[in-house]
Amino acid sequence: MMDSIRENKRAAFLLLGALIALILAGVYYLYIIPLQAENEAKRNANALIQAEIVALQEQAGDGEEEVPLQDDPYELMKKVPNQLELDKIIRTIEEIELITQTKVGSVTFNGYESEGVTGFVEEEEEEVVNEEPEEQAEDPATDEETPEPGDSSTEAREEAATEETPMSTISVADLPLELRMITMTVDVTAETEEQLVAIMKEIENLERVYRIDSLDTGLPGEEQIATEAEEQISASLTITTFYYLQ
Repeated sequence: MMDSIRENKRAAFLLLGALIALILAGVYYLYIIPLQAENEAKRNANALIQAEIVALQEQAGDGEEEVPLQDDPYELMKKVPNQLELDKIIRTIEEIELITQTKVGSVTFNGYESEGVTGFVEEEEEEVVNEEPEEQAEDPATDEETPEPGDSSTEAREEAATEETPMSTISVADLPLELRMITMTVDVTAETEEQLVAIMKEIENLERVYRIDSLDTGLPGEEQIATEAEEQISASLTITTFYYLQ
């Protein structure tokens, strides 16, 4: 009788131990292993961001001081976020416009087939309609040369300007697998060259990584009669920023 009770207790302990072992194994495979894989993926993503920041710093220009890399992943995400954050990009452009006291005419985006990114015009400037001088109004030859608002050549030029897609000097094929970029063309009007320099300095001092690919300047008054418009400086900045996919 006593032997039977001992055998039953031993069997019960063995079953209980096996059950506990199965529970621990299930917890390990269901929770611990996925957490380890997630941590490993985050470490790889952080290493990727650090490598990309080093590459961007090397391309920033000769003679500039290198910014020491931050080990904090949150600081790295401020430089290269894990989302597109298009609304923040637009707000940043608006803030720079206010700080530098310039006028942003339009912003065109190129998301390189990224979801949610389409080219569009931001803060489109109102069309400037100049009245014809009385002398030109009396000249029939001048009236014939003046393009009508619905003229096909004028519409073609406007469509061609609208369809221009901003392109970065960095090739998409050269980017790491998880890294994405978005390029934008910002058309601005400034009173002085110092204001244009201030815009570039503000872009360079942003927390997020922005790269100025090109700057084209010109006088917008060449096709206008108003002398006030001729004194302004128009510029087109092509800027690229980056983000990565988790």
